[in-house]
Amino acid sequence: MSSRLRFVFGLTLAAAVLCLAPLRHARACGMFVPSLKVKAPPRMEQERTLIVWDASTRRQQFVREVRFTNTGELPFGFIVTTPSRPEVNDVKSAPFDALESSFPHTLLDTPDDHIRAPGSKGGDEGFGRGAPAGAGPPVQVLEKKRVGDFTSFVLAATDGKALGDWLKKNQFRASEAGQRWIDRYVKLGFFFVALRYEGKKQKAADGEGLVSRTVRLSFDTALPYYPYHEPDDAPEQRGRELQVWLVTQGLHQPLAPHVSGGEVSIHRAWSEGTRYDASPSEIASAFGTELASLVPSGARVMTFGDWKEHRHGFGDLVLAPATPEGCDAACVNARRPLMALLDPTAAARAADAAQLVVPPPVPRAPTTRAIPQNQPPAIATGSPLGNALSCSLGKATGSPALVLAAVIALGLFRRRRVLLVAALAGLGACGTQPPPPPPTPPPSSAVATASAAAAVAVAEPGPGLVSPGKLDAHVLPAERPARDKALMRLLAGHGDDKLIPVWSTPMQRGIGHARNAASNAVRAPEEIERHCAEDSRVEGTVTYVVDSDESGATRAKVEGPLPGPVLACIESHLAGAGPRIGRGAEAGRLSLGVISPETMNLRRRIKESKLVAASSLPRPGLIGVKRISSTASAGLPREVVDRVLRAQFARFGHCYESDQHPAARGQVTLKFDIGPGGRVTAMAASAGDVAGSTALCIGNAVRGLSFPSPEGGRTVKVTHTLGFERGK
Repeated sequence: MSSRLRFVFGLTLAAAVLCLAPLRHARACGMFVPSLKVKAPPRMEQERTLIVWDASTRRQQFVREVRFTNTGELPFGFIVTTPSRPEVNDVKSAPFDALESSFPHTLLDTPDDHIRAPGSKGGDEGFGRGAPAGAGPPVQVLEKKRVGDFTSFVLAATDGKALGDWLKKNQFRASEAGQRWIDRYVKLGFFFVALRYEGKKQKAADGEGLVSRTVRLSFDTALPYYPYHEPDDAPEQRGRELQVWLVTQGLHQPLAPHVSGGEVSIHRAWSEGTRYDASPSEIASAFGTELASLVPSGARVMTFGDWKEHRHGFGDLVLAPATPEGCDAACVNARRPLMALLDPTAAARAADAAQLVVPPPVPRAPTTRAIPQNQPPAIATGSPLGNALSCSLGKATGSPALVLAAVIALGLFRRRRVLLVAALAGLGACGTQPPPPPPTPPPSSAVATASAAAAVAVAEPGPGLVSPGKLDAHVLPAERPARDKALMRLLAGHGDDKLIPVWSTPMQRGIGHARNAASNAVRAPEEIERHCAEDSRVEGTVTYVVDSDESGATRAKVEGPLPGPVLACIESHLAGAGPRIGRGAEAGRLSLGVISPETMNLRRRIKESKLVAASSLPRPGLIGVKRISSTASAGLPREVVDRVLRAQFARFGHCYESDQHPAARGQVTLKFDIGPGGRVTAMAASAGDVAGSTALCIGNAVRGLSFPSPEGGRTVKVTHTLGFERGK
């Protein structure tokens, strides 16, 4: 690249975004300002990230895909910040298509979708170990190497201005906000990975084909970390989407601070999608041969989605435990540097580790629903079948012998050996009565309470359900000692029964629940959601276990990143679902989050304009699709129309491939109108070097699409030419 280039356009993986804003904004994209003379800067098509964190070694693999268009106007690059010195490697075979296929997050499901059930320690370098003061020059290039189409620089710095000057000399240029972003990470002692793209240049006029590159960073961290913080002048980006797969041994929640008016609030910055208890071989298969060895022992897959148009005010993201755990002095020392990420307004911590120790949590007792006197109990799990059937039912009728006689007669009549065996077993068991159930708390108590004489609490019998009541949002205390303790408790999974709301959409809330699998214990998830997640801020996935005790009462235990009152509400529904005749313990997951009409419309809009598309670059055995030309009259920006069509490229390619046309290349020109409601009102498709049936297939596909409503009730006239190329 020429040294006479006036600028370089960058993006930051800490911001995780390439600039999509028009030139008139003239603001930083991520952390770098493009020259005002740039006509078409590179544009991010999608953000997909795989995080693999091994709890036994505290080693994180950060696999990041960069998908962008139009690289012909200028060189560009991006910067990633890491809490310890990283290793940088190229990934030749990206795993993301396989991950989407095997482990979808299902957060964009709409009623018309088909439903199926989902299925020596490191970290000692820590923060502040990058380049200690007085240890050498203010900027150290620790490593420089070629990584695929990028030149990679691993940097350590003790002076923010010096690092800014170094970046400028190496074709990166930071805005004032970008310089403040640099200064913050220098003070934290972070390392910097600067990647400069030096691959094939490509112009928008060439068809806006996608260029996709994947890199892997490996570094030590006490908990999984995502560089989420953006400079203050990062532009808004319509249609932005981030997909994350987290593969690790435990369950985690994505915590990030948000600063507004000088106050810091904690949010879950991503919506959690479907969880998968997949086998190591299933995960390794999705990773591919190149990354298969990275799967930790005992790992599971968590999925997340984020659709915010900007991250103004948000700090970096830490994936903290989703359920409470203890944190001793050694744990505190390892996690203490992460406190500054959850509280970006605070200075470095000097508190003694002993003051921040988090004791192991006291286990929550499950909610138990006793069997009313006029209701036959369930066959108790763990007690003899005959004893439960004969004696318990006999007690309800007042005559065990009568019940046994009826069962024996029924067994003889139906010739069912199981009934005969159960009845005969009951004859010997009735002499020993089961122990009485634990005492019932006063009727005024809605929440199950622990009993000194019993390990399991008993909720009020009857149809009454626990209500979560008014939920208070988690707020960091103003006083420093209490604030530090609250931060460490958050890093140990303790929300202290306060709500940590989800903010993953432009509406400053979550996107609603993910797909729920069918379950005997959860027959009506919508009823639980309506009662326990009435507060629109309640969103998250919980795990549950439902079984029965020796008395036949149903017990339910629920855990997850939601306040205790919400968990108790869910337990009351599960425990009050009725007798569990013949069933043992059942474990499962339940995703909560009300999908309002507004949220449903957002899901549909995201799916319609989704930037995820089959790559337009020809691949062996596949059909490459790209835009040749496009025009749109007033009422809708051409870019918006292109995005909706680009999301259908795989479908268009299938139309071309189905005809098995002998030509290696071909074109189809579409001319259609978009009416005031966003529907296609007129369509004409003409073929060039392809069969007429291919044009007809593509035209019918476009006719069924929905576009955003044109401004002012206009009818938008579109002409769009597609190019096809068969992979060799």
